[in-house]
Amino acid sequence: MPSNPTHLYVADEASLSVLISRLKGNPRVAIDTEADSLHHYFEKVCLIQISIAHDHFIVDPLAGLELAPLMEALSHCILLLHGADYDLRMLRRDFRFHAVEVFDTMIAAQLLGYEKFGLAALVERVHGVVLNKHGQKADWSRRPLPPDLLEYARNDTVYLQTVADRLRDELHESGRLPWHQEVCRRLLVTIDNAAGNGVDLDKQWRIKGWHSLKSRRAQAILRELWLWRDDEAKRSDVPPFRVLGNEPLIQLSQWAMEDKSFNDLPRLPRNCLGRRLRALKAAVVKGRNCPENELPRPLPTLRHEHVPDMEHLINALRAVRDENSKKLAIDPGVLMPTNLMTIIARNRPRDPSALRAIEELYDWQADLLGEQIIAAVREVMNGHFPKVVTKTKSSSPANPPAA
Repeated sequence: MPSNPTHLYVADEASLSVLISRLKGNPRVAIDTEADSLHHYFEKVCLIQISIAHDHFIVDPLAGLELAPLMEALSHCILLLHGADYDLRMLRRDFRFHAVEVFDTMIAAQLLGYEKFGLAALVERVHGVVLNKHGQKADWSRRPLPPDLLEYARNDTVYLQTVADRLRDELHESGRLPWHQEVCRRLLVTIDNAAGNGVDLDKQWRIKGWHSLKSRRAQAILRELWLWRDDEAKRSDVPPFRVLGNEPLIQLSQWAMEDKSFNDLPRLPRNCLGRRLRALKAAVVKGRNCPENELPRPLPTLRHEHVPDMEHLINALRAVRDENSKKLAIDPGVLMPTNLMTIIARNRPRDPSALRAIEELYDWQADLLGEQIIAAVREVMNGHFPKVVTKTKSSSPANPPAA
């Protein structure tokens, strides 16, 4: 691999034709995207980086090109991505793109038990190259983009093919390649299923920390303030956090609940004045005066029958998980995340068919842990309770591949 690879910037029909021709007959393609969610309310894909062997392309979706032929060509390729979920969702939303097969290097690294599974860490591990991270918060909608940002974008796929090859070899040697294939297949199904789902506005305003507002009246104020913030963000085409962060929004809702004068308003951003400030005050007043029958109601929860010995079941499953995670040198949260343990405990499977009927469970997890899970459930159901197990600290992300 050249020490300083070059790329073709695709911003016209001629260069796009070159890229599409290059894709034909090449089954494996490294791909990444850059979006502008940190700088704009109306988020969009601003770059699509593609590497095919030693040829590297940066596609400019903002150049006015018809990209349907490119999406069609990509749909016949095995896509190599790192953290594929976000990129594929963005490509689906903006271009109606449908992938048929992916190889996610982040998931591969997690399943192999890597402690560091970010792209930069993997590139350094495989190539000894330290990637520059300066472009992580860049505004990718800027035009023209400076050379250093184009280099940053290009490097996201330049090394991805050899990283994927190394990880695939390790997965094969460890017998975990089928695990990875199943997780990636389900990822595509999840994205397909989510594509047609609408937005639940009643959940959107319930931002992090909303549970701290115990009063439904305070929650009503938060709801109106969230709608105010969303409207202001749309007006200015900026992310909502640039209007007012979540924590100040919660604090303002609590303050407003105490019915204080607007002369005592908490400190607000410098840009919150004039029309924007008047709109904020109107939102507070609307929340304060919300009719009783329109106050926020608790979110509906799934009703489950009472599960006897739930805590004992969780402890028994955690013991199975933690023992196997040590043997396999894999993060516990990847092997069997807490939400999956809870689902298994609620279902109390006492035979293989009942266990495999749990749709959240992967086949590889059932093959690997099924007998132990069933035995643990039976033990608890027979009144043999395990000792309380200290929770194993997990370094896996909030949404591990086994979730």
